[in-house]
Amino acid sequence: MSRGEKLPRKTFWEAVEQRLASCSTDKLRAILRAMAQETLPTERQAFLDKLQPEAANVARVQEVAGQEAFLADITDLSDELQAEMEGAAAIDMFLTP
Repeated sequence: MSRGEKLPRKTFWEAVEQRLASCSTDKLRAILRAMAQETLPTERQAFLDKLQPEAANVARVQEVAGQEAFLADITDLSDELQAEMEGAAAIDMFLTP
C-alpha cells in the first residue's frame, strides 16, 4: 500500500498493536524522542498533549479494541457455522435417496 492510499482502521490498529508489542520500553522511548525531534516548534505543545491522553480517549481506544475482538469472534463463529452447514449438507446428500 502506498503512502497516499487510505489505510483501513482495523489494519492500522493491528499494525500499531503489532509494532507496540514488538518494542521494548527503551525502544518506544527512542521512537518518541525521534518523533519529538521532528516536531515543528508550533506543534510542540500538541505533541506534548498527545503524550497525556484524556481518559475519554483511552476509554475509546479500549472500546474499539474490545469491539474488534468481538467482531473477530463473530467472524470465527460464522466460519465455524458455515463449515458445519456444509458438512451437514454433504451428509444429507448421502442419506437422501
